[in-house]
Amino acid sequence: MDRRTLLASLGAAAAGGLAGCETPGSGAASAGSLRFENDHDLPHAIRLEVTGVGTDPGVDTGAVTGTVTAPPAQRDLTATATVDPGERETYERVFTERAWYGVQFTLDGEEPANDAGRTAFHPAPPDGDTGNVLAGRVYESSEFSWVVSSTENLGSFD
Repeated sequence: MDRRTLLASLGAAAAGGLAGCETPGSGAASAGSLRFENDHDLPHAIRLEVTGVGTDPGVDTGAVTGTVTAPPAQRDLTATATVDPGERETYERVFTERAWYGVQFTLDGEEPANDAGRTAFHPAPPDGDTGNVLAGRVYESSEFSWVVSSTENLGSFD
């Protein structure tokens, strides 16, 4: 490898590390984790509330249907974090059941417009070899959205 290629590779790796990117096998978040991300230039309080637990996603945005056995702590789950600009907070093993969760995010005490804070989330779909991580993300524009990313780290769903 020549010097230019080596420097370019190191620069890309450093940029990825500064951006908070995770690479496979580098301790990526496990299935059922929750992440709050803030790319805006002001701190923001992001809150998640589970609105239901079911066997299937519902017709309405963020709704779930069906009956599932789940501990009360999973049915009444809430989490809040104030996230500084450019930071992200990851919480492992938040969603512990093989079920669909109805979720409502709020940003600084307000529901995002156009149902952008509502979704139905499954941490470990039964038909896949990967699990899911749920994130609430504030973009540079101060807009909010939820993001689901897959992970090969099945954690307690393995």
